[in-house]
Amino acid sequence: ILPVLDLLNGIVVRGVGGRRDEYRPVESVLTSSAQPLAVARAFREKLGLSILYVADLDGILHQRPNADVARQLAADGFELWIDAGVRSLDEASRLLSDGAEKVIVGLESLPDVRLLVALIGEFGAERIVFSLDLKAGQPLLGDARWPAASPLGIARSAIQAGVTQLIVLDLASVGELRGPSTLDLCRSIRQFA
Repeated sequence: ILPVLDLLNGIVVRGVGGRRDEYRPVESVLTSSAQPLAVARAFREKLGLSILYVADLDGILHQRPNADVARQLAADGFELWIDAGVRSLDEASRLLSDGAEKVIVGLESLPDVRLLVALIGEFGAERIVFSLDLKAGQPLLGDARWPAASPLGIARSAIQAGVTQLIVLDLASVGELRGPSTLDLCRSIRQFA
């Protein structure tokens, strides 16, 4: 189980089907706060979870990652996997120096497939996680061009580029209480991984 902190405007929000204009501060039985450290501590204290996937929407959407939040969470002992819309080696390096254990490189914000190869070469496959970002089963293609633009084709290309860790995320299912919608795709990816 990898809990996710969706950050927007520096607070934890509840994702709803990828409709980011509808994201509101999270309401939880674990804590009355939407502050990242409070939510993270509740995950650890009440659920025993200390590895966090931080989806930094301020970084992804506006290129303004929440570096202070990352440093605060890392200083409190959390292992962070951060997606902040990495678009360069320098941005990935900053995330790692701010406390990320792993940098998540999302399909949605990947400017060029060569960057994925460069990130793995620079930081190692153990520190780079590729996120196959989908919405209703369709890839959220940024500017990068893929040899095969289907979800399975993109996953194959990412693995061929050196990716050893992959997240398959369909934003249309997030927060919709429908359960995972990517199981068949994950099974297909595992067939050739």
